[in-house]
Amino acid sequence: MSDLNMNVNPSMLEDITCEKCGNFTFMSVYLLKKVPALLSPTGKVGIFPMPAFACNACGNINNGMIPRVNEDALKEAATNVPAAAGEEAPTRPKLVLS
Repeated sequence: MSDLNMNVNPSMLEDITCEKCGNFTFMSVYLLKKVPALLSPTGKVGIFPMPAFACNACGNINNGMIPRVNEDALKEAATNVPAAAGEEAPTRPKLVLS
């Protein structure tokens, strides 16, 4: 059995930077997912918060900073939630800073 307690010097680790602007600071944000009534434990439409990290400078969310979702479950859920007429789902979440 190996000892998992390791001494790691943070200054020796690689910095993660924003893929869009190169900034190296991030803030904690939440992506909100709509849970259809059929998938909800209460039988009612609900909201599921997913934590993510957005760039402090431009609001971009790097590809690796969005939690992975079971694609089959997401497709099934999407078929149970009617979209508004003429409305397209965004391809990638984006935080808008004012």
